[in-house]
Amino acid sequence: MSLRDGVTVDVQLLDDWATRLIAGNPRTSDLAWVPRSVDTEEILPGLCDVWIDLERQRLQQRLLHALECMSRELRLAGRLAEALDAALVVCQADPLRESAQESLIETYLCEGNPLVAQRRYEKYRHQVLDELGIEPSPALADRLALHFRGNRH
Repeated sequence: MSLRDGVTVDVQLLDDWATRLIAGNPRTSDLAWVPRSVDTEEILPGLCDVWIDLERQRLQQRLLHALECMSRELRLAGRLAEALDAALVVCQADPLRESAQESLIETYLCEGNPLVAQRRYEKYRHQVLDELGIEPSPALADRLALHFRGNRH
């Protein structure tokens, strides 16, 4: 079975979008919208099979990576409100994902909101301690400490 030439598939369009962002080659239009969620359950809804579940997981991870990259690109472009939106979508989808929290914290710092960044870090720290019994990586704590040390002048 195949699709007729010229038929576009939404999953392929999403995957192409994610690929460009992850590769660091976004088009201007790739940064024009921030998805409100990364729910991939609507891919072949109602069907349950191992390959479908794996494909949903694969696509969701690509979208999370792409949104983290999008947040970085938007920060670099000075579009901080949109960068924050992208980081928040990833944090909502996977609250224990440290790279998502780092993206969110970095955006708060770029906005000039270090206390909000610190509060976010503490909330995340307590969450991973409660749920996983571990501390966040030292690199994340060091990033905040470095920011506060650098701004004491």
